[in-house]
Amino acid sequence: LHLAELSQSSVHETAKQILTEIGLLHQIRQDFDNCFKHSEEGDIARGRVTWLIVLARQRASPAQLKELDILYGDPDPESIARVKEIYYKLKLDKNVSIYVEEKSKDIEGYIQQMAKVD
Repeated sequence: LHLAELSQSSVHETAKQILTEIGLLHQIRQDFDNCFKHSEEGDIARGRVTWLIVLARQRASPAQLKELDILYGDPDPESIARVKEIYYKLKLDKNVSIYVEEKSKDIEGYIQQMAKVD
C-alpha cells in the first residue's frame, strides 16, 4: 500500500479487515472440506479444534454436547460417523455454506470500498 502511496490509516485498517476476513473464510472452508469432503484428513479423529466443533458446541443440546465430549477425538469410525451425524442434525453443513457465501459478499464489498480510495 505504501508503494501505491496509500498511507491513510483508514486504508490500512480496511486492508487489515479484508485480509483477516479472507483468512477466516479460508479456515472455515478448510475445516468444512476436511469434515464433509475429505474426512480422511482426520480433524474429528484427532480432536482438532475447528470452526465446526466450536459451532456445534455452541448449538448442541445438553445430550448432544455430552456425546461430542465423549466422541470427538476418538479415531473409531463409528465415533466419527456419530459426530458427523450430530453436525448434520445441527445443520452445520447448510449453515456453513450460507455463512461462507455471506462472508464472501462482505469481502467483495470491502474490496469495492478499497477501489474507491484515491
